[in-house]
Amino acid sequence: MASSHRKLVLSNLELAFKQDENHRKSLKEMREMWAKQTWLVLQLRKHVPEEIFRNIWIESEVSEMDPDFCFYKAVFGEEPPLIKPLNLSGCR
Repeated sequence: MASSHRKLVLSNLELAFKQDENHRKSLKEMREMWAKQTWLVLQLRKHVPEEIFRNIWIESEVSEMDPDFCFYKAVFGEEPPLIKPLNLSGCR
């Protein structure tokens, strides 16, 4: 009984550390995407006239506030695929 409990605890700890590793990896990737977008905006500001840049920026902000607007759909022409939640059926 104690051995199976110990295995369960160790398995849960292993899962927790794996999730932490995955979260840190995701955060690193998101941080890099954010930095890339920031770099892109800074480069565009150097080469695009201020009025055009401002109009694009305003359109972006307005689109972001619109609950029916989807940047993914605007770029790719379709709704983003669903991200499936974790399925624990069959686990005991």
